[in-house]
Amino acid sequence: MNRGAPESRLIPGIRSIGAVLMIVAAILWVSWVSINIARDQKPEIMQVRLSEIMNEFVDAEARKDGDPEVTRETIARYLKTMEDAVADLSREGRIIIVSEAVVSQNTPDATLLLKQRIAQKLAQAPSENRK
Repeated sequence: MNRGAPESRLIPGIRSIGAVLMIVAAILWVSWVSINIARDQKPEIMQVRLSEIMNEFVDAEARKDGDPEVTRETIARYLKTMEDAVADLSREGRIIIVSEAVVSQNTPDATLLLKQRIAQKLAQAPSENRK
């Protein structure tokens, strides 16, 4: 009888060792990638003085003294444009909070940035939407 046979069953084969090493390498790689992605994409929390933006817009519309239907369309277009501009900032990794909800004095203000984005989007709007 061959006494070496039971001992050979206890020694792992090259394929088994290779499979374990591949799994460990994959786990290490996934961990490294996850850590680097999380580190690089830390969101920036910013506040916006939304009431200021809306007050400026409402004041400008009130001074126009235009047709109520045109005013309604202008307001709807402005609100949609503002929503799109906030969504763009969000896609860029920013979290936008209304300034009235912010307690911290250290939260960066993105009001001017949002106003600029809204103005850009309104300027790029098709001419048939501007009446």
